[in-house]
Amino acid sequence: MNLQTTTLKDGLILRSAVKEDIPRIADFNQRLHPDPGEPEIIGKMLHAWTTDLGDGKHPTTDAHHFTLVEDPAANNKLVSTVCVIPQTWAYDGLPYKVARIELVGTDKEYRNRGLVREQFNWHHQWCQENRYLVQAITGIPYYYRLFGYEMCINLGGSRNGAEKHLPLKHEGEEAYSFRPAMNEDIPFLMQLEKQTSQRSTTTCLRSKDEWRYEIAERSKMSIYYRHIEVILDKEGNPKGYLGYPDNLWGKDMAVNPFEVIDGHSWLGVIPAVIRRLWLIGQENAAKDEKASCTGIRFSFGTSHPSYPLIEQWLPTKVPPYSWYMRVGDLPAFLRHIAPVLEKRIAASALIGYSGEFILNFYTNGLKMILDNGKIKSIEKWQPGIHENGHVRVPGTTFNHLLFGHRDIDEIQYLYAEAGVNKSMKALLTTLFPKQPTEEIWAFA
Repeated sequence: MNLQTTTLKDGLILRSAVKEDIPRIADFNQRLHPDPGEPEIIGKMLHAWTTDLGDGKHPTTDAHHFTLVEDPAANNKLVSTVCVIPQTWAYDGLPYKVARIELVGTDKEYRNRGLVREQFNWHHQWCQENRYLVQAITGIPYYYRLFGYEMCINLGGSRNGAEKHLPLKHEGEEAYSFRPAMNEDIPFLMQLEKQTSQRSTTTCLRSKDEWRYEIAERSKMSIYYRHIEVILDKEGNPKGYLGYPDNLWGKDMAVNPFEVIDGHSWLGVIPAVIRRLWLIGQENAAKDEKASCTGIRFSFGTSHPSYPLIEQWLPTKVPPYSWYMRVGDLPAFLRHIAPVLEKRIAASALIGYSGEFILNFYTNGLKMILDNGKIKSIEKWQPGIHENGHVRVPGTTFNHLLFGHRDIDEIQYLYAEAGVNKSMKALLTTLFPKQPTEEIWAFA
């Protein structure tokens, strides 16, 4: 994954990183990314994450997945950098390759020179060549729209509760206990992660190596570190798992992920999990005389099996932000997820549907041919002056439909030029229904 050295305007040099570059990239990210007023620990956590990604131990990412820009006129000063993290996500349980682009930054004195765009162009080309059909970013508002991304999957969102609401008083022996996850638990953890993927349109899946990394190899200082614990019943049988960071989120102790095996009640497990988190939160607060833990946060997005059961304990709803998503080759991605789309048709009143389905994005579009409920072809389609197609959504706003984030009525409310032929609305909502989204615990 080597990028030939490229000379940019002003004599700046763009190239892919090598392992020897990682310490100064980590220093750069520690200095650049924390917001003004954030605790010093945030920068240290970003430093550790960068080091983890580039030190050669990470299962999917190494130094060559970073690009950097240097200024030869300033003693080869590092002035901009971007990293791509290969991942596997699932669309209604169907795996696909995602390139998560992160740690995007440019030194203040070198901004507005197109340095990020130059690096994105290279990373997007790499994604195309390696069949990473989708790219994902978490980042500042609006900016990544400039590179073809759409904010169309919920990021964050939680249910929070203060101490006075929590079920902290408990008489007798706990029905559940907790122990650190071990490598021997990986098949069980992968089974539960697959279970989660059947419940949400978009989830992230981990391989055995990625789970091993989560359990034992990621730096505890990394901003993405999680303690992974297995939930056991009184007989010592595993009934679920949970993950929590090594620090407080503000004054809250947060949990994400949290899963219970199918066929076992969540209701009995949740109070024990809350009490476990409260204990951990008090221990974390004791490490810093300025810190205090006053609440619990279930950070699972807008939907989770626990949510209907916790309103009395965690009554505060915190709305989500958003992932940026880019689908570089939409026809190819739709062909990949065709089994999911066909399954949706087969489970609907449109079972056995045949006909054309044309999506108009105004500057381009695509045509889908269905035969007896099966997708025979998906090809690019170019709208003419008097050719509107069956569905009209401007530009990348189709990603909201694709990922179940918004329905066509919501898009029409925001965009006057959006619309759908009445005869095709049922097919559109069958293929791309709006669905609740759990927080994506994405590998990083």
